[in-house]
Amino acid sequence: MTETVFTLLGQSVTGFGLGMAGAMLLMLAVMGGWCHARKLGYGVFIRFAALAVPLTLLCSRALFVLADCTYYLTTLSNPALALRFWDGGYSLVGAVLGFMLAAWLSEKATRLPGKPLLDGAALALPLGIFVERLCEPGTDMGMGKAIATPAFMFLGVEDPLTGEWVHPVFYYEAAVAGILFVVLLICALRRKKMAGSLLGIFTVLFAATQIFFECMRNDNHMVVHFVPVQQVAELLMLLTVLGCWTKRLAKKGIKKSQIMLIWLTVIVCVALTVFMEFRIDRGSMKLLYYSVIALCMTAVCVLALRCRRKAA
Repeated sequence: MTETVFTLLGQSVTGFGLGMAGAMLLMLAVMGGWCHARKLGYGVFIRFAALAVPLTLLCSRALFVLADCTYYLTTLSNPALALRFWDGGYSLVGAVLGFMLAAWLSEKATRLPGKPLLDGAALALPLGIFVERLCEPGTDMGMGKAIATPAFMFLGVEDPLTGEWVHPVFYYEAAVAGILFVVLLICALRRKKMAGSLLGIFTVLFAATQIFFECMRNDNHMVVHFVPVQQVAELLMLLTVLGCWTKRLAKKGIKKSQIMLIWLTVIVCVALTVFMEFRIDRGSMKLLYYSVIALCMTAVCVLALRCRRKAA
């Protein structure tokens, strides 16, 4: 996917780049269909699209550069090279945030009631992520750690660099993105007016599953001093949504002790996840470590979604 397909204006266009363009077009097509179904008008969609394309690209590149700022500041001694978008280097989480930001700004500019663009973005993003993940085979991204349990060998692929049988994390992530789209579509069909909560549901489920999958990756993509930058960003996304929902609970008169218990449980789950992630590369009971991380992220999702239901 990183091989040059053709040259445009002196720049090489790769299969992965074409895949990313396809993902963006698919997300815009979904948003166009959503605007039509909600009778928002084509002007609203055009305004959104004009914001979404540059903001998605800019935020994706910005988060990548932020994770590797020392490279641009010291190694290259030329921060201006960070603006060379055509050289590659993007963050999926940054792209997701940019697309969300475009929807939010469009909502503010048009003053649409019910936050329909935010809910539309929640449906478009899983499909874009699905396409992006399917474009990762053949790149240096998405390769997982070596499979330690013989029973799971049938799931693996051979790492071309090491020859080891590893987890194809990109396929796992693509499958989850597809399932997430179906779940959100069902939610949207059952309730026509979600008032932006559909994006909250997407953010919680996307962030929690990605935190788990980041533990399986072995490509060192956007890792700074053993800290996965994308994983930190995903955690902040999850906590931000949970913070908004617990704030609504407080306004509804829910006891502070109950809200504190929710946050204490989340903190314990996050701490356990961090501890287990460190143990994965140092211990031998990898299946146990992954299971604990999965249970912790599931518990956080259940708590967050229960908060949303009570706050609605």
